[in-house]
Amino acid sequence: MEKERGFKRGSEKMTVVDTLQAAYSKQDIPQEEREYAKKFFERKINLSKITKDEIERFFSVLREITDKVALMNSPYPSELELAFLRLEEFWNGLSTIDLGLIPGDVRLLFISHLTFHRETVADIITEARELLMEDRRTFLKRLVQYHREFTKWLQQIEKKYL
Repeated sequence: MEKERGFKRGSEKMTVVDTLQAAYSKQDIPQEEREYAKKFFERKINLSKITKDEIERFFSVLREITDKVALMNSPYPSELELAFLRLEEFWNGLSTIDLGLIPGDVRLLFISHLTFHRETVADIITEARELLMEDRRTFLKRLVQYHREFTKWLQQIEKKYL
């Protein structure tokens, strides 16, 4: 009986590990969210009539991508290459949006989300530098470069619209 109980505990632990592995293997953002962001980038959403709720939904995609990029500071398995690919895709699309078409109060919310993203990425970089995970160094360099370019772009946006 003792052997059976020991085996049962071991199999329960494996279940937890298997569950964690399954969670980390699903590290792409949901297709529905990617499609929603794609509508913005392909100009299928009328920016002159966009609502605050639509802006919130749009930036929820960026938050999810940023959360996946932040896994670079975690020792657990993660699909960082995919997370960075999604971040770069989002950035490429984001930089093509004509903010002048967005109504003033909604544009301020849009810029606020951009500012929050900039600060979140800065926090991820700071944490990565403190942790110094050698196998994640290339991702840190990519994120630092991304942050530089994003910050420069956002400064231009802020000068133009604020």
